[in-house]
Amino acid sequence: MPARLTAEGIEASKTSRRDYRELLLTARSFCATRRSVTRWLTGSPSRRPASTGVLPGVKVDTGTSPLPKGNGAMITVGLDGLGGRLSDYATRGAAFAKWRAVIDVRNASEYSLEANAHSQARYAALCQDNGIVPIVDQEVLCDGSHALPECTEMTERTQAVLFDHLDRHRVDLDDIVLEPNMVTPGLDGEPVSPEAVASATLGVLGSLVPPPCRASRSCRVGTPTGSPATTSAPSTAPPTRRVGR
Repeated sequence: MPARLTAEGIEASKTSRRDYRELLLTARSFCATRRSVTRWLTGSPSRRPASTGVLPGVKVDTGTSPLPKGNGAMITVGLDGLGGRLSDYATRGAAFAKWRAVIDVRNASEYSLEANAHSQARYAALCQDNGIVPIVDQEVLCDGSHALPECTEMTERTQAVLFDHLDRHRVDLDDIVLEPNMVTPGLDGEPVSPEAVASATLGVLGSLVPPPCRASRSCRVGTPTGSPATTSAPSTAPPTRRVGR
């Protein structure tokens, strides 16, 4: 958000960020293509006119920090006091929440995958305990020069460990939104065709998303890529569902 405003010569103040979000929300064609809005953790879920049917949500992680003894891997933080914050957001109308973990092919290990999956699962369980649908986002980054098979392998490992921890934490897969990454070569790697990316991505998701989740009408796979400020959903129904494209 600050980068977008600064690029247009606008000071990225609290007021300008709020005005930008409200401008998006009240734009005439916004609701024709969007059904939910995620607000960064700057206070409360985005306000919206009741007539729009837009579902408000909030990003609840507080960023990343180096994982101790993680060889450069990052861990997403923000679990301290999260239950109380989610309870407060729920009373103010939040329908869903977001927590983003980042996995770097260049330094990921079983240790970093387990640590991030554990935090993601705890967040998801806390969301469900407070009546909020968790967006589960364990993203394998496209930074680096890795080839498509390397991203495929890392995404498979990431999703396998993630679902193991979701199961251990008794997270109801009917009531989550899975936001996976596309399986791609690194930005500095050898490019491949869009068809190869689609095939690799669908192959990973098809083999690793558990059958109960795939079979559920409410648990759908989310848009693999998207703005950090908004997440779209195709229905105006309550967010016990997933997004697809």
